[in-house]
Amino acid sequence: MVKDAYYRLMNNSNLVNLGIASDLLYYDFKQCIDGSNIGILYSVDGALKQKKFALAQQLLNSYSPQNLTEINTYGAYGKLIQYIETDSLSSSDSTFLNSIAQQNPAVGGQGIYIARNLLHLYIVDPVISTSSSLARIGTTMEDETINTSDYINVYPNPANNYYMIDIAGDYFAILAYELFSIDGRLILRGIINNKSQNRIDISKLESGVYFIKVFNDFELVYNSKLIKN
Repeated sequence: MVKDAYYRLMNNSNLVNLGIASDLLYYDFKQCIDGSNIGILYSVDGALKQKKFALAQQLLNSYSPQNLTEINTYGAYGKLIQYIETDSLSSSDSTFLNSIAQQNPAVGGQGIYIARNLLHLYIVDPVISTSSSLARIGTTMEDETINTSDYINVYPNPANNYYMIDIAGDYFAILAYELFSIDGRLILRGIINNKSQNRIDISKLESGVYFIKVFNDFELVYNSKLIKN
C-alpha cells in the first residue's frame, strides 16, 4: 500500500541518501506523497506524539476527503485529537463515532478502527465483497462480558518498557491479548498465562496511545486504553 510505503520511508529517511540510483526514486515518491492526504496524516500523527494538539488540528484541517474511507478517517481523526487532548468524549461525539464504527473496514477504511478503539468496541465483521449490502453492518460486543476488575489488571499505565497483565482469583480460561495502535493496527499479540504475571515488552514501541484487548474463547473480556511514555 502507498501509505505503508510512505510511512516506512519517513521512518527510514536515510533511504534517500544511500548514494545509489534508487535515491531519486525514493525522493520523488516522498515529494509526491508529502502534500497528499497520506502525508498530512503522517504529520498529524507526528504532532500528536509531541502533544501539539493545536498543530495536529491545523494540519488535519488541510486534509481533503474525496471518498468514504477518507471521510471516515477525517471524522475519526478529529475526535481522536480531542480525545487524546482532553481524555473525554461527549454523547454526541460517541454517536458520531458509532456511525463510523458500525461500518465494515473493507469499505470504510482506517477511520473505522480509530472509531472502534475510541469507543472500546469489538466488532466481528462479516466477510463481504465491497458491493454487498452488508458493507456497513457488524456484530457489536462491548467490553462488559465479565466484571473485568475482578479478574484482569494491566499495569503500569503509563508505562515505559513493559506492561504487566495479572489474572486474579480463580478465573480459569485460555486467554489471549492483542495490542493495537490508536489507528487500529495490530502491534502485538500473545497468550496469557492465567496462573502468573504476564509481561509484555513495549520498549521498542513508539510513545503514544495504545489499546489492549483480552479475549476468552473468541469473546472480548477486557478492553482498555494504555499510554506508552
